[in-house]
Amino acid sequence: MSKQRTDEKAKEIEEMRKKIPELEESAFKNYHWVLLKIWLKMIAMIGFGLFLGILAITFIPFPPVTPIEPSKIEEMARVLLAPSITMNGLFITFVPIISFFYIEEIKEQQKTILDLWTEQEKKLEREDDLEVVNRFYGLDHILRHNIRSGVLKYTKTYITISLFSLFFILQLYILLSPALFILVDTTLLLIIFTGIFPIISIALYKPALRLVKYVIPDKIVTRIEPEE
Repeated sequence: MSKQRTDEKAKEIEEMRKKIPELEESAFKNYHWVLLKIWLKMIAMIGFGLFLGILAITFIPFPPVTPIEPSKIEEMARVLLAPSITMNGLFITFVPIISFFYIEEIKEQQKTILDLWTEQEKKLEREDDLEVVNRFYGLDHILRHNIRSGVLKYTKTYITISLFSLFFILQLYILLSPALFILVDTTLLLIIFTGIFPIISIALYKPALRLVKYVIPDKIVTRIEPEE
């Protein structure tokens, strides 16, 4: 029985050793910039889509369309202003809510990891095994800390940009023509909306490792296993 436990422990240590390079690559990333890059790529896609739309209107012959009367465009712009401000406000609150729950989840994971780390240290006798465990859990703790920090910084950046866009919507309504205001306002709302997806993507990210508890008669054994 003792040999079986030793073999299981050796297998677990070896699994940790294999995962250390992956953790070393991930632990020290700037997750604020990682999230911003996702948002910037989505903004670039919006800009590219607008560019293609302008090219299509310019060079592709479409059937003649009856132009909308200026008074109706002005009325559309006036009606659009209040919903735009409301939607912008909803987007501003949505990201902090997701971030809060995700950060709380990471805190719980960190607590579990630290408890498991302490438990593993007490059981190990070999110096090389202890070195692997310390390296593994240390990198895991750094990874989760940096993700938390990145999410918080991204949330601050997102809220700042969203509040400025909310202010500019009011200014643009006064300064721009109704038709141009509708175009710019819709584009701004789409940009703010896409800023939600980086937070969702990282909150729903499936980690490479998971904590698994096995219930054995008279005790519970907690181990780390790779995701399938």
